[in-house]
Amino acid sequence: MTTVRHLTCSRPGAAWEEAARPWFELLGKTAWQAERPVAALVPDGVAASVLKRQLAEAGVPLVGIDIFTPGRLRHRLTASTEQDKPVAVREELILFLRLAARSLPDNVFARAVLADPQPFLRDFDALDAAGWTDNVFRFEPANELLAALRHQLDQAGMQTANAAARPQDRPEPVFSHLLVLGFGPGQMGHFFLLRSALAASEAATVVFSQPISDSPLDFAFTEVWESILGPTAPAPGMMEFPPAEGPEADFLLAPDPCVEAQLITDQAERWLADSDAPRIGIVFPHGGLSLLRETALALEAARLPHYDAGGHAAARPAGFQLLEAWRAMQESQRLPEAVDFINALRAHRELAPEPAEKLLKALRETFSEAMTDDLAVLRAAGSHRPEAADFFTQWPTLPAQATLSGFTEAARPVLERFAWPERLDFLTDRVALLAPRIGEELDRAAFLGWLAKMVDRPGRARSETGRHPLARVALVTVQEALTGDWTHLIFAGLNGRQWEPPISASGLLDESLIRHLNERAGYSVEGAADFDGEHGRLLAPAEQAALLESAFWHLFSQTGAVIACTASRRENPAATRASPLNDLFLKAWHLTHGDLPDEAACDRLEAASRARLPAPETDRDFDGRAGFIGVHQNRRNAALPFDGYFFGFDVPPPGGLDFSFSQWEEAFKNPGYTWIKQAIRADIAWQPEAERSLAQAVGLWVHDWVSPLANDGHWLPLPERTLWPKIARDKAARVENRLAAAYEAAGRRLPDWWSESHAGALLMAESLIGAVLDTALDALPRGQMASEFTLPEGELELYPGGARLRMRGRIDLILHDGADPDNTPGPAWLVDFKTSASRKPLTTKRFAEGDGLQLGLYALALRQLGFSPVTLSLLMPGGALKAQLTDTDVREQTALLGAVSAIHTTGTLGHWGAFRDRFTFSGHYPLATLVIGPATLKGKWLLTHPGLDPDNNEEADA
Repeated sequence: MTTVRHLTCSRPGAAWEEAARPWFELLGKTAWQAERPVAALVPDGVAASVLKRQLAEAGVPLVGIDIFTPGRLRHRLTASTEQDKPVAVREELILFLRLAARSLPDNVFARAVLADPQPFLRDFDALDAAGWTDNVFRFEPANELLAALRHQLDQAGMQTANAAARPQDRPEPVFSHLLVLGFGPGQMGHFFLLRSALAASEAATVVFSQPISDSPLDFAFTEVWESILGPTAPAPGMMEFPPAEGPEADFLLAPDPCVEAQLITDQAERWLADSDAPRIGIVFPHGGLSLLRETALALEAARLPHYDAGGHAAARPAGFQLLEAWRAMQESQRLPEAVDFINALRAHRELAPEPAEKLLKALRETFSEAMTDDLAVLRAAGSHRPEAADFFTQWPTLPAQATLSGFTEAARPVLERFAWPERLDFLTDRVALLAPRIGEELDRAAFLGWLAKMVDRPGRARSETGRHPLARVALVTVQEALTGDWTHLIFAGLNGRQWEPPISASGLLDESLIRHLNERAGYSVEGAADFDGEHGRLLAPAEQAALLESAFWHLFSQTGAVIACTASRRENPAATRASPLNDLFLKAWHLTHGDLPDEAACDRLEAASRARLPAPETDRDFDGRAGFIGVHQNRRNAALPFDGYFFGFDVPPPGGLDFSFSQWEEAFKNPGYTWIKQAIRADIAWQPEAERSLAQAVGLWVHDWVSPLANDGHWLPLPERTLWPKIARDKAARVENRLAAAYEAAGRRLPDWWSESHAGALLMAESLIGAVLDTALDALPRGQMASEFTLPEGELELYPGGARLRMRGRIDLILHDGADPDNTPGPAWLVDFKTSASRKPLTTKRFAEGDGLQLGLYALALRQLGFSPVTLSLLMPGGALKAQLTDTDVREQTALLGAVSAIHTTGTLGHWGAFRDRFTFSGHYPLATLVIGPATLKGKWLLTHPGLDPDNNEEADA
C-alpha cells in the first residue's frame, strides 16, 4: 500500500521552492543508501533540465535519485512486471492493422484505412490511453476494424504502450520514494502511467499546482486526483503572490519567419547582455512550426548556446534513400520505380555512369518492345539483353507471400548493403521478437510497408550550440514552458493560425463522441462529478485550444517574467498574401497599449523591428550583379544573336560539338532542346510513363526486320523477291514468340493491341521491302546492298576549309550496281526508312532548312569514302522508291553547311519556335527561357544563322 502526500503549490513554476526543494533536501543525503531506488517524475525533458539546474544552483545532492520522464518510466515499469507481453511499437501496429484489414475482406472501410493509417491509429492511441477498447465508434465498420486489431495483438501476445502503462500486479515495489511534479491538464494522456507509478512506490509525494485558469479542465483535473489521492494539502513552502499588475510587453513584427527568427535571436542576446543570470524561454505553440527550426538556425549562426528541447528530424543516411527506392520498386513492380532505383544507385555511386546508361538503354528498348511497364514481363522479355538480365538477377523480386522471417531473409542482402548497422540491429531484434508471434503469411505490400516504417526512424537531432540543457536560453513549447522559472519569455509565431492545435478533429472520434465517452466515464462538462476510475479523460480539439490559450495567458501575466511577442506579416518569404496577426498578439497588444494596431501601426512596428538588425548582405551590390542583369536583358533582345548564356558556349568547346549525324538534323528541327540534351547533357532523367512506347516499338521493329544482313558492313547481292519478305516474317515471328513467352512467364496473355501493333509493323516492313525490290531488281541488274551500314571511324570535311565532323551514324540501306563495292565504289543509292505516315519526300527547299540533313551528311561521308554519285531517298510505307536528291544537291547548300560548320566550331546553336506546343512534345527547358516569345527567338536565330529562315521550312511543308 502506497503512502501518498498530495500537495498543492501556488503555480507550476513555483513547485521547486514550495515543494520539490524540501523533498530533495530531505532525501538527497540518504537516497544512495535506500534499498530501492528513489526517483522523481516530471512531464518532459524541459522540466527535467530545469529541475537539474535548480538542484545544481541550490547545491542539493542528487546521488541516488533518478529523474524520469514518462517514456523512460514506462520502460522501467514494464521491465519490472512478470508478464510476457512485449510492447508493440507504432510501426508494428501498422503491420497488425494490415493483418486486421486483410481478415475483413468485405470491410471497405478497413481497406480505405490502409491507404493512410495514421488518422485511425491516432484515434486508436487516444482511446487506448483513456482506457476505451471496443465498440467505441458510431460507425460499425470502424468498430469491426478496431476489434480485429485488438484480436491481432492478443493473438500475437503483445500489447500497446498505453496498456503496459496501466497498473500491474508486482511482487514488490519499484521505488522506495517517488516525487511527481509538473503535471497538469495538458498531460491527461499520462493518467494511467501516473497511477502505475504511484502504485509501484512505497511512498510518494504528488505536487500539482492550483488551477491556472477558470477553465473546467483545470478544476476537473484537480477533482479527479482528489478522488484518487484524497484531499490536497498546501505545499510546505507555499507562497502568496500579490495580484499581478497590468503586464507590459515588447512587440516585434517581421516581414517573414526568417527575419522573425533573427529578431528573436537579437532579443535574446540583448537580454543576456543586460540581465544578471537570466533564464530565457522562447515559447512556441507546438513543435511542428518551421519558425522553430529557423530560430534554432539563427541561434546557431549567432553561436549562442541554448537548449533546443524538441530538436529537429535527423538527416537520414545515404543508405536510406537507396533502401526507399528499392522498396518502392519492390512494392510497385513497375518500370518508373525501377528507373528511379537505378538513378539512385548511380547518384550514390553504387553504379558507375556508363553501366547505368547501358542498363537504361536496355530497359528502354525492352519497354518499347513489350509496351508495358510491368517488371514481371520486362524481366522475361529482357533476358536476352545482358545488362537487363544482370540487373534483375542482382535485384530479384521478393515473393508475393511469405512469413516475416522469409521476407526478412530474402531482403537481407539488400538490408546489409544499404541499412546502417544500428538500424539493422534493431530490425533484426524486432524480427526475432515478432516472427514466432505472427503465424500467418504476409503479402509483399504489408512487409514492405512495415519495413519502410521500421527503417525510417530518424530520431531527433540538435545543432552543436543547441545541445545544452542547462543553457540560459531554451526553445520550448507552451506546455513545456509551464514548469520553468523563467525571467524572460518570448512568444513566437503569433500570426495566422499557428497558435492552434496542430491536429484537427477526427472524422471518427469527433467532439460529440468525445463528450459522450467522457460522460460515460463520469466526467461532466464542469468537472469530474462521478468519475469511474477506469477511464481517462479525452480532450476535444476545442479543449486542447483552451489549454493552449490558458497556458499562454498564465505565462504572459502570472509569472512576473519580462515579455516579448513576435509575429510575421507573411508565412514565408515568397508569399504574396499577408498572414493576419493572431488574436493572442492583438489582445496582448491591447493589454499593453490600450488599443489595437492598424495597418499604419504595423508598418511602423515592422520598420522599428527591422532597424534593430544589421543591414542584410543582400542590400549591398555584389560582384557580377550588373552582368546577371545584362544577361537577363540580352536574352529578351531580338536585336542580339544567341550567345554563351543562351543555348551556346561562351568559350568554344575543344574539338567542336560531338553530335551524331541524326543529332545534327535534330539540331535544326528542335535546336534548343538538342543543345540541352547533347551539348551540355542536361536533359531530365528518363520517364517511362511519358514515353510513346508504341511508336518507338514500331520503328525499332521495322528497321530490324527490313535488314536481311548482319550489321557488319559487308556487301551481299540483293535477296530474291520471296526470300527477303520471308526473312522479315521470321524475325517478326521470333519477336512475337519471345514476347508471348515473357507475358506468359508473368502470368499474363499477350494483349490483343500488342498483336495488332506487331502485325501492323510487319505490314510496314513488307511494304518497304517490296518498294525496294520493285525498283532495285530492274534498275540495278548487278545489285549489291549493305543494310545497317556503320560509318567507319574518321572525320567528315563538310567542304574545303570547313569544319571536320566526327563520322557517327548508321545507314539503313545502301544500294550499289557493281560487283565489288569495297574496291570499286562507284555510284551509290542511300535509302532511309521512315515509319511515320506524315513524313514527306526530300526536296531541295526543305533540305536547305535542315530537313534531311542526316541523309545529306551520309551522302557526303560516302562521297569522301569514294562513292560517286550518291543518290538520296526517304522511303515510307506504301510509297515507291524514287531518287529525290543527290550529293551534288547537298554540296550546293553552302548556307546550311556553313551554319553546321559554325555551330560545330563555336558551340552556339540557339532556338526558334515556341518552347511549348499544345499538341506535340517540344522538349524540357529551363524556366528562365519559357517567357521568351517566338518572335524574339526568330530574330536572334536569323542574326546567329543568316540565310536560315525557319519559316521557309514551314512554307515548304505547307
